[in-house]
Amino acid sequence: MERWFEEVEILRKFAEERPNYVMTYLDDHFELGDQFELTVTFEEQDKGTILVNGRDLFMYEGVNYDSTWSGVYFESLPVVVEAVANEGYQFVGWGDDQFHATEEIVINQDVWLKPIFEALETDHYREELPSIRQARILNYILSYILAFFVGALGLWTICYFSSEKINKFVNLIVVVTLLVATILLIPVVTNIVNVGFSTLTNEISFRLLIFSCTLGGAIGMRLPQHTKEIRVFKA
Repeated sequence: MERWFEEVEILRKFAEERPNYVMTYLDDHFELGDQFELTVTFEEQDKGTILVNGRDLFMYEGVNYDSTWSGVYFESLPVVVEAVANEGYQFVGWGDDQFHATEEIVINQDVWLKPIFEALETDHYREELPSIRQARILNYILSYILAFFVGALGLWTICYFSSEKINKFVNLIVVVTLLVATILLIPVVTNIVNVGFSTLTNEISFRLLIFSCTLGGAIGMRLPQHTKEIRVFKA
């Protein structure tokens, strides 16, 4: 058992030190130059989120409200940082006059950012906000249901009119895709449970759509067999 813990410790040390080596290898091969550190502090719970190169920071494990996130990048590859306000709020600044109230900024130097969001002061908007959120959630649900039936109908059509050899190949692709979609869905479900639907970004919504469509396809693959059996029985 002691040997097992020693091996685990070796793996942990490798994982901790690996990023530095990766950055060094990338720099040596592509000659990317100096590096800079981007640091983001979160204190605005349920008011907005931050996208770094299109990736929602809250999708990363360990990143949550009341915490600080940092990442290392190359100066020759500028990073796009975008503040996205949730419904009922607006982005007002980064806590630093350097970038003013620009929602999307490009970074290529060491910087510390603190996104600030404020509630909209419009009384009419506050009154309509519950209805807007309900409509948005309903729109999401209808989109996922539609994606499910599109996937089911599409795979049903392919399997019904294709040979058995092609069906096996399609089955393999759908199973692998469903497995990958399920893995990608885990952080999405965690995000929804912790924060709710109000912070759904395009990336999260796209993952849910892919999962719904793939799940429908997996079910649609089984329908042709039953349909053909019924046709043969009737004949």
